[in-house]
Amino acid sequence: MICPKCKSKNQFGNFCSECGNPLKEKCPECGKMEPIGRKICETKLEEARKAQKEYLKNKVREWRIIGGVIGGIVGGSILGFLTVFGFWILANAKFAEHTLISHHWQFWGGLILLGMFITLFVFPIISLGLKKQRQAEQKAIQKFLQEHPDYAEILRQAEE
Repeated sequence: MICPKCKSKNQFGNFCSECGNPLKEKCPECGKMEPIGRKICETKLEEARKAQKEYLKNKVREWRIIGGVIGGIVGGSILGFLTVFGFWILANAKFAEHTLISHHWQFWGGLILLGMFITLFVFPIISLGLKKQRQAEQKAIQKFLQEHPDYAEILRQAEE
């Protein structure tokens, strides 16, 4: 905290340690000592933020469970594909001398296909999941503000 009178930094307590100027006053709304010049009651702001955080935790958790199930299905499918693909590469590498493709080309071709698969399928799925997570959080915040107009006003005033 900075003293409004002498501009001394890192002030703690109710009075400035340099000039003795009061730094806090009794809040008329909650009765606690709060910084002079605050926009809103710090206790009510803390209560609003805590309520919003708890609301988000409960609402977004539902999306995380759904996302986890979808991620498990997609991840399991990818793992299954990679396992089959890996066995195919190993089986073909064992008989490389009887095929038109050399052992080197099978190995590098397998790596290239694997890289393409990861780039084309895995990264977009992860990106989509994160996007859906953010959308779910934004919707939950808007719903919280609609359901709790008193908290919405406190949070709006704190942003100004």
